Amino acid sequence: MNFDFSRYRLRKGLILAFHGCDDSRAEAAINHGRHLRQSANTYDWLGHGIYFWENNPERALEWAMKSKKSRPAVVGAVLDLGHCLDLTESVGCDEVGIAYESLADQQRLLQEPMPANHGRNFKNRELDCSVLQHLHHLRSLGGDASYTSLRAAFHEDAQLYPGASFSRRAHIQICVRDPACILGYFKPAPF
Repeated sequence: MNFDFSRYRLRKGLILAFHGCDDSRAEAAINHGRHLRQSANTYDWLGHGIYFWENNPERALEWAMKSKKSRPAVVGAVLDLGHCLDLTESVGCDEVGIAYESLADQQRLLQEPMPANHGRNFKNRELDCSVLQHLHHLRSLGGDASYTSLRAAFHEDAQLYPGASFSRRAHIQICVRDPACILGYFKPAPF
């Protein structure tokens, strides 16, 4: 599928993002307009959706290679984040905090343990996923508009230097819940 960039003017929420996958999925998205598969794992830190790295094709390829894809590839996408829960903004973080408290109350009433983030660098983010899925459930119960996407900074790996606030593989992650946010796919230029 060829993407006509001239049809869109840059506006808040319009970004370039990259997804790591195998080459057959990349080809299906780029050449045939088939949407990438949504992830629905219990450990997906931003909840269920299609995951992208914002402006970071190298990181998408690294993930595809690390995931042992037989023929790793990268798909570029132009995203309009739409109604986005942005966890780089205070209002988004406040809403997630409220959802956490609600989930904790629910789990106490049910006498069920809270999910937990675990693994090296908390790679399995079952608590985060549960909180965000609970947030979406609360919004639907309250009649609030669904979030079409989520955006968050992810601090991953070792510090750049002792005492640093920066990590080696920090990135901005996007989770697309509504495929309508994906305006088009493209094959990234070699990097």
